[in-house]
Amino acid sequence: PPAPSIESPEDGFETTEETIAVKGKGHAGYSIVLFRNDVEVQKVTADGNSKWEISNVPLLAGDNRLLAKIEGTDVKSKIVVVKRKVPQPDFKFPWAEGEARYWTGGPHARGCGSCVMTADALSGLDFSGRWKVYAAASGTIVRAEWFDKTSGKGVEIDHGDGWGTQYIRLEEISPKIKEMKGKWIPKGTYLGISGCSGSGAKRTKIVEGKVITQCIQHLHLELRRNGSPETWVGKVIDGWTVHAMGIKGQEGEFLNYQGSMTRGEESIKEAEWCNTPIALVTIGEQTRVADSPHKKCNQDPSQNNEVSSSCNQLISSNRLPENE
Repeated sequence: PPAPSIESPEDGFETTEETIAVKGKGHAGYSIVLFRNDVEVQKVTADGNSKWEISNVPLLAGDNRLLAKIEGTDVKSKIVVVKRKVPQPDFKFPWAEGEARYWTGGPHARGCGSCVMTADALSGLDFSGRWKVYAAASGTIVRAEWFDKTSGKGVEIDHGDGWGTQYIRLEEISPKIKEMKGKWIPKGTYLGISGCSGSGAKRTKIVEGKVITQCIQHLHLELRRNGSPETWVGKVIDGWTVHAMGIKGQEGEFLNYQGSMTRGEESIKEAEWCNTPIALVTIGEQTRVADSPHKKCNQDPSQNNEVSSSCNQLISSNRLPENE
């Protein structure tokens, strides 16, 4: 018998719907089996006009490879790929309107500056300094506590549909948030103060035979999906789309990656330890690039505490508003 075909949807079709109707052609009276990502979905019999249709085919997030086969044979259609785009939450940068923060690292994993480029290695964005942290999107508080030795103090929010964020390396968690486990909060709710809790926020070096541990104050903003780390690459925060480009050595070996963000024709790159200072300032609903007043930030702050302090002061000073 002739091979069946999938007539609708077309290859490359994108949708945000959870189900879709699949229509095709096949030899009249023959049983057609529809597969999605090599897993059988449903059987249907081609009618007298050699047509068949399956309604409400469930779609997974991402690519769905659809294939129709005549039952009991290897006679099959061409593969049709349908992409289900799962809308992400409307994230905002986790600081107050009118303030500015340095984007000093990421996307990367917590405590990992040079990881292989897997999803869990590109799940975090670092913003340096000590400042008040606010929820990037509305959701339900999952936990507000000491996470672990590496992460330190943190807050986790469930934004629904499998999306979540974690705010770690906090110096202080809001007492109100600690009492709100399981309760919903709106976007922009005060969560705590960024800092350097957890070993991932500290750097140890030897100076004149003495071991010195330096605190690198920052917020690690981690994206989560269905309980696991989720890459920031391709996601949007305050209108900026996050990217990551692998950096290779002369021999072609993978060395690291360079983060960047784009919004229209604008483009910025991460400032790894302030080597190329970049700040993002939020004014009203617009987040824009701001020039850095800290000339010393073009040095590695690990060299001395004066430079580190300068980098951590950011555009707005270390003075924090009264407690919320």
